[in-house]
Parts: sequence; C-alpha cells; structure tokens
Amino acid sequence: MFDQKKYIRLGIFIFIGTLLFIVAVFSIGGKESLFSQTYTVRALFSNIEGLREGAAVRYSGIVVGSVQSIKFVQDTTGRVEVRMVLEKTIAKLVRRNTEALIETEGLVGNKVVNLYGGTQDSPQAQ
Repeated sequence: MFDQKKYIRLGIFIFIGTLLFIVAVFSIGGKESLFSQTYTVRALFSNIEGLREGAAVRYSGIVVGSVQSIKFVQDTTGRVEVRMVLEKTIAKLVRRNTEALIETEGLVGNKVVNLYGGTQDSPQAQ
C-alpha cells in the first residue's frame, strides 16, 4: 500500500512538471528577440500586399526585427499602420527618411519588410 501512494505522488509530480515545461516553452517561443533590447517603429502603407504579423524585418538584407502589429489608421485615407519591433543595435541607422518596402521572399511568396537608405542629416526614427 505504501509503494502505491509513492508512485501516485511521483506520477502527479511528473505530470505537473511536464505541464509547466510545456507552458514555459510556448511562452518563450512566442517572443522574438527575447534576450536583446528592442524598440518599436511604425510605417504607413497604402497596400500591405499580404504582409502578416510576425513577418521578418530586414535592413539591407539582414534580419533586424519582426512585424508586431498591423492596423488601419483612424482617418479617411485608408492607410495601414505597420508596427515593427527592431533591435536596439540598429537604432542609429534607422532614420526618419528610411524607406520601408514590402517585398516577396523566395518562391513561396512570404512577405517581408525591407528597410533601405536614410541619410545622416535626417533625425533618428523614434
């Protein structure tokens, strides 16, 4: 009888531990750039061409962040606001006149945001 209680407790302990591990993996898995400092910028588009949340953001071909959210601007222009989470290390490169273009990646047709240009005389994007 004593051994049966011990095995039941062990089973409950293993079940709870496994459940906590699974919850932790899914919580951490949803976070991009978990261990690096980030900041958020936004860009306005008239057409997002099938871009989705979580899509990669690149600066001169290097992945530097991801799309955080996509929503309509609250005015009559019909523009769409795309919020992007970027690594803090490229903050000095992203200027107010940096162009954000939505482009197709590979043969599958995934959409990504590519950031280009930006001049030194323009202020940094906030």
